[in-house]
Amino acid sequence: RYETALRHFREAADKGNAQAQYSVGLMYAKGEGVKRDDVVAVLWYRKAADQRYGPAMGNLGTMYQDGAGVLQDYVQAYKWYAIAAAHFTSSEKQQGSVVRANELRDKVAAQMTPAQIAEAQTLARKWKPGEIATSQPIAPGSIATPTQPIINNEPRTQTGRSDAVETQSCSNSCVQDYQQCMRNSTRAEIIRCAPKVDSCQAVCTREHECRVMRGVNPTLARQKGC
Repeated sequence: RYETALRHFREAADKGNAQAQYSVGLMYAKGEGVKRDDVVAVLWYRKAADQRYGPAMGNLGTMYQDGAGVLQDYVQAYKWYAIAAAHFTSSEKQQGSVVRANELRDKVAAQMTPAQIAEAQTLARKWKPGEIATSQPIAPGSIATPTQPIINNEPRTQTGRSDAVETQSCSNSCVQDYQQCMRNSTRAEIIRCAPKVDSCQAVCTREHECRVMRGVNPTLARQKGC
């Protein structure tokens, strides 16, 4: 059942449907129909967030708050909760999504310094679609953070950390290429930049999935062309 749902969501997600991209991310985060993988979940949440899809923005906040798929970063968590609260639809607001996002934001804020809160608020105001933050370790003593990145809710081996860093680096390179495309394009040519970054991000996701697959089932990985 989950496998069929994931296939349908993935088809729509690959065509740019934000709700489907969010659903694919959620299934990876929960391990429904696929091996749980928070790194891939974050990538799909970001795709949906870039289309201003509120639930994906809120889930990104949770990923940063918990250190799932990214380095734990309360500034980024606060930022995404704040952005999410401003992008929920009317029906989502009626279901209490804004209240919940604000509650989570305030919970994170209780563990932040005033300077960090101010930074997060500035990042939220300046956020634009296509922007990907590079997670950085938080200054010692400012916030209690794990000594290792936490992915899938447990410390990863050196191989796991390298994979997460490599995946993040790939995504950041895509954004840099996109920004360069925007700077070097005429008004008429700018329309070609977004498809290029989408294709680049798809390659990042594919490479990560292949790395995971090779570690779990090398035979299947070869069959899938990895």
